[in-house]
Amino acid sequence: MPLPATIRVKISSEAAGYVALTPVVVQEIPFADLLEYISAAAGSDTAAVASMLERGVAVSGASRFRWEGFAAPHDDLAALLAKLPKDDPSRAFDATQCQRMTFVSQARRFNLPRALATRNRLFRTSFWDAFLRPLPAPAYVCYLHGERADVYRLTLDREVAAALRQSAPLLTDRGAARLLASHAFTAVEFIVPR
Repeated sequence: MPLPATIRVKISSEAAGYVALTPVVVQEIPFADLLEYISAAAGSDTAAVASMLERGVAVSGASRFRWEGFAAPHDDLAALLAKLPKDDPSRAFDATQCQRMTFVSQARRFNLPRALATRNRLFRTSFWDAFLRPLPAPAYVCYLHGERADVYRLTLDREVAAALRQSAPLLTDRGAARLLASHAFTAVEFIVPR
């Protein structure tokens, strides 16, 4: 049996609580998109993906995807998985394509979207430009299927941490500015969509 072009999927939220109910959406999605969601959870190992296709369930982010499980031909599945994006350490970091910074410490992760970080006060440069300009190039980490993006990481050594504290007041969001200036973050990750 060949792999389907589209598949009927029930999508529900994993965020539903004890009292709160969220609707279930039934949708036809391209099979290649379903493989991206499965790869976010299981990687690109053919046996693991085939097992998830047979079970008929995958969780990606805050969404649960359910479909009628089926056995996928191993060769066809392997050929499709080979077409999915993979880790590529040769990709140089491109700050113009970066869409989010995630500041990381042992206690927390703080996401700073480009839209917020590029807002600037009157006659001042933005936090995004002031912080990124003097930084060394971050190191490539991996490709995240769930984000459809490459991740780069830079350790916050003394010089980078000082640049962060100096640039933080340029943020228009005062709470984010205080957090970045005062919290002991150890690294920053850069999310660059492909």
